[in-house]
Amino acid sequence: MTARIPVDRPQGDRMRWVGPVSVRVIVLAIIALGALAIVVPTMMRFVDQRAQTRAMEQQLAATKAENADLQSEIDRWKDSKYVAAQARERLSFGYPGETRYKVIDPATVVDETNPKTGRTVEPGAVTFPIGKEDSWYGTLWESVEVAGSTEADTAQ
Repeated sequence: MTARIPVDRPQGDRMRWVGPVSVRVIVLAIIALGALAIVVPTMMRFVDQRAQTRAMEQQLAATKAENADLQSEIDRWKDSKYVAAQARERLSFGYPGETRYKVIDPATVVDETNPKTGRTVEPGAVTFPIGKEDSWYGTLWESVEVAGSTEADTAQ
């Protein structure tokens, strides 16, 4: 048999930095990193959801304000006086026997003859007839026909 030769190995120097305290610190650091990996995405989602909630609350407040405005307009249209005022203003309606006038800027009038009567248009107010024969939509259509038949003033 051969004799064994004892080998001197420095066991204390190689693992000296690893002690009972160091192992605990490493385990604690791994646990802390794991907890951080779980908590950070959850907190990010929470912050995003809070921002979305604030945006939705602002949108809800704006929608409620718009709804209140529209409801007040609906309530105004239930009043017959308001409807009559809007018809007079928007559609140029008038009461029977009433003569309506429409003021036209002389700089925008191109044709100086009335296409309906063929007579020269004199300076001043232009009457806007309202009666059984001349309704507002008839006058509107007539103005469309007149506008389509006249040539545009391109010298300006």
